Amino acid sequence: MSANYATRRAYHSPELAQQSNVSKSYLSTVENGTGSRPGAAVLHKLAVTLGVSLADLLGRSIEAVDSSEDIPSSLREFAQQHDLPQADIDMLAGIKFRGQAPRTPQRWQFIYKAIVMSAQSETQSRDPEHVGLGN
Repeated sequence: MSANYATRRAYHSPELAQQSNVSKSYLSTVENGTGSRPGAAVLHKLAVTLGVSLADLLGRSIEAVDSSEDIPSSLREFAQQHDLPQADIDMLAGIKFRGQAPRTPQRWQFIYKAIVMSAQSETQSRDPEHVGLGN
């Protein structure tokens, strides 16, 4: 993770940890590169909190695209049915398996639930009393 984003956004580790719902000690190991690699759910939380893309957070470049045109119709349908926040839609829009995006709202729902469950599992493993994300 690029530590420069936290600096540029005027976040200090304790504040970033609290805002992103990631433990201070875990965030410290991520910033210092001394712990295990963070999972996608943790990276997504940090990117959303910092207001950057996952690619930016990881120091990778991507081409700028008009997100409204790159959202598959099946994802758009799923997002409308479940009132997803734009950040979640943008995150899902970048998912491809073997070069192709899921083709049905049901497949998007399966992927979205897997990501949410992964985030809940990571949160609960660090703080068993924490309820986690809602559906």
